[in-house]
Amino acid sequence: MVKKIRVIEDSVSSDETTSEDRGMMELAKSMDWKLWEILLIMQKLEKKLNNLQITDPEMEDLSSDTVDKLDTKKGSKK
Repeated sequence: MVKKIRVIEDSVSSDETTSEDRGMMELAKSMDWKLWEILLIMQKLEKKLNNLQITDPEMEDLSSDTVDKLDTKKGSKK
């Protein structure tokens, strides 16, 4: 008949790593959730910004002829 010998030190160290692993998993879950929330917020913001027309007040002051000349100059540099 063989008796099994339990080593107490090994079981304690495995419990410590398990609790550390649990803590890391909880941290990873909470980070994942926050990143998901940020993604949803950014997608909603992107939808709203796509509907807005952004204008430059300085460009509105210029006449259409001046704007056409500026566009042709930019094209010639390419």
